[in-house]
Amino acid sequence: MAESKRRFIFRPLPGLTVAFVLSLIFLVGLGNWQLERREWKLQIIEDMHNRLSTPAQTLPSQSEWAHSLEAMEWQPIAVEGTFLHDKEVHYLSGYNHAGYLVLTPLVVENGAGKAIVFVARGDVPKSLKQIEDRPAGSQPEGIVKLVGYMRRPETLGLMDFEEDRAANIWFTLDLERMISFTNLPDLPVAPFYLMAMNDADIGVALTPGQMSKLNQTYKDASVGPWPKRRPPTLEIKNDHLNYALTWLGLALVLVVIYFAYHKAQGRIGFVEGE
Repeated sequence: MAESKRRFIFRPLPGLTVAFVLSLIFLVGLGNWQLERREWKLQIIEDMHNRLSTPAQTLPSQSEWAHSLEAMEWQPIAVEGTFLHDKEVHYLSGYNHAGYLVLTPLVVENGAGKAIVFVARGDVPKSLKQIEDRPAGSQPEGIVKLVGYMRRPETLGLMDFEEDRAANIWFTLDLERMISFTNLPDLPVAPFYLMAMNDADIGVALTPGQMSKLNQTYKDASVGPWPKRRPPTLEIKNDHLNYALTWLGLALVLVVIYFAYHKAQGRIGFVEGE
């Protein structure tokens, strides 16, 4: 009598297998993409911390603007000029409160002539959106000196909300669109903005009435001035490793389910045979 032998069989279901392979490729691809994003984010964080600790440099000349962002983002820049307060724009901010980041054009001397660079002066609560509602002296006049670190603007995407130009409320920090809105003087405009690290209006006091109003809408309302600058050591969230592990974990679960289902259907495993 011939001795029976065990042999391995695998009879995959065609439709289920196609769906499995496509889903697996998708999940693994998302996991790898998140790992690549993690490396990109780590490089940004390293650049941020390294450059923020260096002495302030002068504003790049117009001929250097095209390539200055890659080499100088997060670099402190010292500028001197005059604010165009009537041209400020308000970016809806989620930073520490419900309010707006105020960006104001600054006219500076740049090489052989004048130029404009947008300065993110800081945040105001919604109750101080309008200039006339801010404390006296909050809008520095004449020549001001300040230091701000260079930042890359955003670009309005297909899934982003367009700005409310009638109310001067912006949901994307898209400089090109802001420039088209502000009706600036006919001067070159830098393709980056500066996040202010110091204030030209330090020492501005709030009246008791303004304090009472602001206490309802702003955390730490007792601390001026307005706009309130953001700390230059602002941490960047980096959860890409967790996201990558989630997607790759789902890929592993998908593999287990796929083979467990075939096992339950008798389509994979060892069978007796010649």
